[in-house]
Amino acid sequence: MPFRDRPTEGDMLERTQELFSFLQGEDAPEGWTDASLKLSAQKAWSVIYYLQEWFGIIPDHFERCDNCGDLFDTEYEGAYIDEESYRGYGMKKRDIGKHFCDGCCPAYSYERCDDG
Repeated sequence: MPFRDRPTEGDMLERTQELFSFLQGEDAPEGWTDASLKLSAQKAWSVIYYLQEWFGIIPDHFERCDNCGDLFDTEYEGAYIDEESYRGYGMKKRDIGKHFCDGCCPAYSYERCDDG
C-alpha cells in the first residue's frame, strides 16, 4: 500500500470522504486487497464521528448532511439548525439539531429545506 503524506487541512475533507466510501465497501485504496467492508452509510459515519470525537484524528468541523448524506466542512459551508434559528429561516421544528450542506439548505436561502 503506498504511503501518503500527512494530509494538509485542505486535503482532510477529501480523505475523510475517501474513508467514508471505503467503509461502505466502495473505492478501496490502491494496493488494498481486502475490501470486504460494507458498512451502511450511517455506520460508516459513526466510525468517522468516533475518530473525530474520541481520537481527534479527523477535524471536528466535518459533518454529514442530514438530508442528502454528503460530507461537508462547516467552516466553509452548511448550517446547523438550532432552537433559535429554525423559525427565522422558515425551517420545520423537526429540523432542530440537524446539519445541512449548502446544496440542501444554503445559508442564504432555506427554501429547499422548507418543502416537506
